Amino acid sequence: MNDSPLSSLDLTDFPKLLKEVHEFDEPFPWHNRLLGDVVRGGWPQAIAVPTGLGKTCVLDIAIFALALQAHVPPEQRTAPTRTFFIIDRRLVVDDVTAHAERIQRALSAADDKRPAAKCVAERLRVGSKCRAAGLAAALDPPRHHVGDVTSTGVNFSVE
Repeated sequence: MNDSPLSSLDLTDFPKLLKEVHEFDEPFPWHNRLLGDVVRGGWPQAIAVPTGLGKTCVLDIAIFALALQAHVPPEQRTAPTRTFFIIDRRLVVDDVTAHAERIQRALSAADDKRPAAKCVAERLRVGSKCRAAGLAAALDPPRHHVGDVTSTGVNFSVE
């Protein structure tokens, strides 16, 4: 990454983003593999990883992949502008929502002290357009209904 906030961004900048936003030392190896797969060809149908191995970071992967492809016409991108994190346990929704909101705050407030976050934010032109929303469709059906009303999840979008 160069000094310019809109400078080149590449896969090696992903650990920097995680450090700046979440204070993680390093992503799990599967995070890097998934990011590469998403950028090259799109998302898998499902992600099955054991508990405690960082599934919540798929939100960071989604945002970073979109930032990498910000210069690509929308119809040619493999990274969507909306990410739905579907969870089969209501208790996890609050944690994932907090994670998504942390991303939202970090990108909205990114500055020169957080160059990777600043680059991602400026490539996505985020701010008020970056939204995180916890969904509890079974508990709030009409307002947040997306698909199956028995699902819970988190919607993170950049529009």
